[in-house]
Amino acid sequence: LHGAHMGAGRDGAGTPQEPPIERLDISVTAFAAEALRAAGGHEEALARAKAFAFACTHADGGGFFTPTAPWSEHLNKAGDKRSYGTTTADVARVLRACGSDDAAAVAWLDEHFKADTVPGFSGEGERFDEAMSFYWLLGAARLDRPAWKPAIRIRLASLQKADGSWTNANGLMKE
Repeated sequence: LHGAHMGAGRDGAGTPQEPPIERLDISVTAFAAEALRAAGGHEEALARAKAFAFACTHADGGGFFTPTAPWSEHLNKAGDKRSYGTTTADVARVLRACGSDDAAAVAWLDEHFKADTVPGFSGEGERFDEAMSFYWLLGAARLDRPAWKPAIRIRLASLQKADGSWTNANGLMKE
């Protein structure tokens, strides 16, 4: 059952199935690196996370979700290897967790920061900029940039429902 669930083995008709392609991504890497740092670190694992973060980074500091084909075109929501806010914040989070310099990623974010939408999207097609808005605001807030805090507070307060909850009207990412 486990192998079938993971896509390996045979499908329900008995047809042999190839094992799934491993999907590498900067978001999971950011959470894992922060957890490792909070748990006391594991320098070898953090060094590999740092290398992966750099593989997801353009020369200007902007980040993208995954460098790995065939996933890169589909999973880099702003376009194939195009920088956008959530992934750039994730790159900065990984680098911070690894004790590395995140200045280039933070500079990209400083240049493109806006609280009302995820930077790096054109606003056309599927609205991932709206769909990832809460993830974006959390990632930006975690970077603790004083200049961003008022805009983040105002944006989050404006999105709160009368019952005290928040919900994303764009269900594309199910956040």
